Amino acid sequence: MSQPKQAVWLDCDPGHDDAIAILLCANHQSLELIGVTAVSGNQSVDKTWANAVKLMDIAGSPNVPVYCGQSKPMLKTPKHDPGIHGESGIDGSPTLNNFRTRDIPEEWQKTKGVMAMARGILEHSDKVTIIATGALTNVALMLQLYPEVEDQIHRIIFMGGAMGIGNRHPVAEFNIICDPEAARIVCDSSLEVVMVPLEVTHTAIFNDKQREAVKSALGDTNPLGTMVIELMTFFSQTYKDVFGFMEGGPVHDACAVAYAIQPELFQATKMHVTVVTGDHLCAGQTVCDQWRSMENVQDNVVVTTKMDVEQFWQIMIESLVRCNKITPLTKKE
Repeated sequence: MSQPKQAVWLDCDPGHDDAIAILLCANHQSLELIGVTAVSGNQSVDKTWANAVKLMDIAGSPNVPVYCGQSKPMLKTPKHDPGIHGESGIDGSPTLNNFRTRDIPEEWQKTKGVMAMARGILEHSDKVTIIATGALTNVALMLQLYPEVEDQIHRIIFMGGAMGIGNRHPVAEFNIICDPEAARIVCDSSLEVVMVPLEVTHTAIFNDKQREAVKSALGDTNPLGTMVIELMTFFSQTYKDVFGFMEGGPVHDACAVAYAIQPELFQATKMHVTVVTGDHLCAGQTVCDQWRSMENVQDNVVVTTKMDVEQFWQIMIESLVRCNKITPLTKKE
């Protein structure tokens, strides 16, 4: 007898690594993706929303609703990252660029993302896992506006934060920098919250070995494989140029999806995490009390510290093979 699927809602800002996360989230047999929201982050929300709609079509899930979320953080000025992701948010793939996305359904256009996420979770028969791979603006605002939704949330898994060195800041990671106040609301909630930080995601590198694995699984001229390789080649180059990564680009966001699929792939510890907010030099830093050195605080976040990278890539490739059977990329005009 097959196990029931885990209901998930994906909140994202595509994003090259979000693209890989979408392909995994939509095509793993253990997950039921019930909805997607886009948020401002890697690019402006109009671009991340358009990217999410296109990627969901390519993932073979055109009927899963994709809504446009918040265009700006709760308090901060919007921050984007064209230096890493390009002007579209997912530059570098002619295969993706040439794919024609259908018209966005009117209901998706009219409904605000935060309202749609709350409604989708409240109306679902089972508790829902939220996977957040961008700034936490949409998730935090939903918790503030719809406190009743907490009873219907299984857990919140977010890709973001760092236990030590940041990326777009000396001590802070980009997703958290974009909206520190939202991240603090989520981490301080009464829900089970899981953080997948840079220390973990920087071990999931799309390198020559993974490029050959995609070709071997899908074929040298397969359109889906070509798109994945094009995207990650661009992403790997910007990571080399900006951060000095020589081996390849990290697929950060797919790691958060992997936790939903198989938590046992990860080593993790629950600890107190404080998100630095306000007009502070270190705004966006996730201060992780792994040594229990702070007094009068409670452990509030499960922080992952290590991942079985080999098993992760096996799950990723298997999901790409499933996606290849249904993606419209392989259909002839």
